[in-house]
Amino acid sequence: ASDPAGNGSPPSAANRFTVDTVAPNAPVLVTPADASRTTNTRPTFSGSAEAGSTVIVTVDGQEVCRATADAQGAFTCTPTTPLALGRRAARATSTDGGGNVSMPSNTNVFTIHGGDGPPTITSPTDGAVTRDDKPPFTGTAPPSSTVTVGDATQGLGTVPGAAVGARTCTPLCAVSG
Repeated sequence: ASDPAGNGSPPSAANRFTVDTVAPNAPVLVTPADASRTTNTRPTFSGSAEAGSTVIVTVDGQEVCRATADAQGAFTCTPTTPLALGRRAARATSTDGGGNVSMPSNTNVFTIHGGDGPPTITSPTDGAVTRDDKPPFTGTAPPSSTVTVGDATQGLGTVPGAAVGARTCTPLCAVSG
């Protein structure tokens, strides 16, 4: 710089910087593993990405957690809000220091189920009286489980697994009291 009289100043200190226009490689999402099942509604997501990059994990298109990949590129994060039961699809992207965003990672599809607890019959209620000799049985069971309705001597029907816990089964034969 120079003043109005033309006197120049000494040069400033050099500033070194890097121009980075290259996106990082897509991260690799390892856990939860593809096709896995868990009862944990806040599963830990882990994998690898460019060292120092910020990894954003999405489940069904919504961000659930983020982490910074360590010097070896490993990352882990856990959602702060529980995820809903059912089948979920997770992916990750990473953003480097220059703001470049990677292509999405592999997609891992996993299932969060409600555990292996017993099914619950909600209708007909205990002690109810009905004239219907084939009353529909309704209740809940862990998602994706198969429920067989019956008593100690005969099966009355089977309801295949579903993504949600609600079930209805109408007996194939008459129920005796």
